[in-house]
Amino acid sequence: MIVVGAQGFLGSAYGVFALLERSKLDSRILFQRPLGIKMEPKMILRFVSSPTGDNYPSPEEALRWGYNAVAIQAWTDLALYDGYDKAILDPVSRSAERAWVEERRQKARDEIARAKRLHLKVVSPGDVISLPKSALELYRNQVAHDNDRSISARKKPRHANYWSIPSRR
Repeated sequence: MIVVGAQGFLGSAYGVFALLERSKLDSRILFQRPLGIKMEPKMILRFVSSPTGDNYPSPEEALRWGYNAVAIQAWTDLALYDGYDKAILDPVSRSAERAWVEERRQKARDEIARAKRLHLKVVSPGDVISLPKSALELYRNQVAHDNDRSISARKKPRHANYWSIPSRR
């Protein structure tokens, strides 16, 4: 009998996956007694994401690979700004941009639900400020240094009406 012990669901899942991976490399491991394998995570939060792609890896892949968290779409692409200024993504005059954000929000909700069902933590990167072009048009004088017009064209847009601004460190 082989027992995989852990402090919780994720630890048990990681232990089983690790044992299966080792047995694929050398099936004799399943017949060694005692196995005496002890593994501990090196970090509390272990997540993986692709800075250039959406939802890579899936929550299922992240769990299989031994991560305990996944990164979803950057929070700046999920904001509607209604509580700040509804004109930024006005439902009437900017319906296409708003629909794009709503679609991403639904995709993020689905991704979060899948991750939570697997007991994974969810993080959202935010080191790149991404604002709707309309926000820069409406608030340029308040956010640009000396009315610097280059702020809205620093990077290639993620969407026709979104511009990313790298954070300054």
